[in-house]
Amino acid sequence: MARVKPVWSTVDSVGRRVAEVLEREYGVDVCIGVDCGFPGFEVDTPYLDDLHERLPGYDAYVIVSRHESASGRPTLSLHHTGNPTDSAMGGDPRSLEWAWPRLLHHLFHEYLETARSRGLLERYEFTLEATHHGPTRVPRPVVFIEIGSSEKQWSDKEAIDALAYVVWGLVQGSFDPSRVDCTPVSGFGDTHYPRIHTRLEAEEGYCYAHILSKHVIREVDEAIVRQALVKSVDRVEKAVVAKIPGAARRLVERVAAGLGVEVERRG
Repeated sequence: MARVKPVWSTVDSVGRRVAEVLEREYGVDVCIGVDCGFPGFEVDTPYLDDLHERLPGYDAYVIVSRHESASGRPTLSLHHTGNPTDSAMGGDPRSLEWAWPRLLHHLFHEYLETARSRGLLERYEFTLEATHHGPTRVPRPVVFIEIGSSEKQWSDKEAIDALAYVVWGLVQGSFDPSRVDCTPVSGFGDTHYPRIHTRLEAEEGYCYAHILSKHVIREVDEAIVRQALVKSVDRVEKAVVAKIPGAARRLVERVAAGLGVEVERRG
């Protein structure tokens, strides 16, 4: 059984509300800055680069967080972390964190089924997100699990309760990688909310490491493509390309061939 630690930030409204539900409804030990059932930290979520120093001994970390966007689009989302370009929010530029496709796959389906059973999919888009911010310096996999994208959604009791239920399962040790049957892949192209990659995760048994959206693919070099394919606990078996320019596709194909990774075109 893997040791996976969910954490939250005191400056993040979703994390605070999930912590309150876990403590009140599930009896989870919640604390600030030490190793309890659901520890919180006084730094915003993209900047939790020292998680492994603060909480040593874990195989991976799951960060419970709000998702912000100017559109205010209602979303329930998950993603791995990293800064594919020179622009960095937390961590280092042009650096991707370790990914764990089977962990993300487990959380994706737990969150999806919980949201569906509670009627949230009538109001929220359920989606993966492309890799787009830190942390990047944690020597273990990091997954974000989020509610977006404005205060209206961050304070939605039904969404908070659904996310708290998924996190409670994680606290109870619900993730066993040996029981997750999926094909590990990395994604290239598609939008920031990648419908093609999300559908493959939901319906076709693919589990994603990093996803580099079409918005950043023109700015990445061979080193970033290589990171997207190799910085994964599960060996990436395919590079799934979708709606990307020819030059970027050829770059992915060249790097993937050198690593013995199959390239699959979708969309």
